[in-house]
Amino acid sequence: MKQSIILTIFLFFVMIFYVQGQTQQDSLDIKQVALDYIESQHNVKPEQFERAAHPRMVKRTFWRNKKTGKEYLRKLLPMQ
Repeated sequence: MKQSIILTIFLFFVMIFYVQGQTQQDSLDIKQVALDYIESQHNVKPEQFERAAHPRMVKRTFWRNKKTGKEYLRKLLPMQ
């Protein structure tokens, strides 16, 4: 019984050090994609947007009809 507890604790600590989630490089890559997306929208740089967006990405936003006041969903075309 004592050996199984020790083994369990040992395996737990091994897993903590072995299993890693998000790496520092993952964090840097995520930050770069977010910056590419935001900057490409403000500076209109299609090549920068292509680095950030998946080819099948669909962007939709809510708009309000000025005459009727009703909201509607509008699909925005990808930057070209």
